[in-house]
Amino acid sequence: MAKAHIIGAGVSGLSAGVRLANEGFEVHVHEATQQAGGRCRSYYDGATDMVIDNGNHLLLSGNLHARSYALSIGSEHGLVGPERAQFDFVDLKAGKRWLLDLGNGRLPTWVFDKSRRVPDTGVGDYLALAPLAWAGNDALIG
Repeated sequence: MAKAHIIGAGVSGLSAGVRLANEGFEVHVHEATQQAGGRCRSYYDGATDMVIDNGNHLLLSGNLHARSYALSIGSEHGLVGPERAQFDFVDLKAGKRWLLDLGNGRLPTWVFDKSRRVPDTGVGDYLALAPLAWAGNDALIG
């Protein structure tokens, strides 16, 4: 039996482990921290006395592969997340709060709605991102 060593028990590492195990590999996952989940996890923050969700909103609102992984291990019923890609922001220095609402579609129509984008920005501020809408899966962001 072929062996596979996976470095990191984040969602990607765990997903790769499940796929490799299903292909007949003997899988060994190596994780440096006390728990699996990588950057996508919840934790208690003593300074604020709150449970903080770190990365879950990004994963649950737009990562189809993560949902597929959850389905493959039978844990999709435990996934609770936003129906849309929405991100709350706070600028403490300026005293501003806003919700960036990217919507559900591939076309970034949200840039035309002042209430759904970063305060004090206009459509022109987002034009540099336009090539990302047509980039292939093998394109580099840089």
